[in-house]
Amino acid sequence: MLKDDYLLKMIEQISSMLASIMFNKDIKEIETEIKEDEVHNDELNLIVKRVQCNQYNQLINEFMLDECKLKLCLIFFNELNNYSDKELISIGLTRNKLKDDLIAILEKYGYSHIIDLFDF
Repeated sequence: MLKDDYLLKMIEQISSMLASIMFNKDIKEIETEIKEDEVHNDELNLIVKRVQCNQYNQLINEFMLDECKLKLCLIFFNELNNYSDKELISIGLTRNKLKDDLIAILEKYGYSHIIDLFDF
């Protein structure tokens, strides 16, 4: 439980830091932009539905292949991070899995130095 709380906070901080570094915006500002843009909001809703249909790994692969989706990716991880542990488990995920995949995406796009700022 304590480890999951720690991971929750780390994922939240990484998403926030990346939003600031990559887009010079607060994560909440990016979330608002996406939710106010009908096309991006629909895409985010579709992403969330795909996770619930056991397509999480496919989504991660898509994020790895399309740098243009990094804003959506950050909001995606932020959204999943808000799920309770029970909700994550019900869709076959853990906070540790979220952390590992977020790190893999960071490494793919050259932001691995950010990982060093956190004690994983």
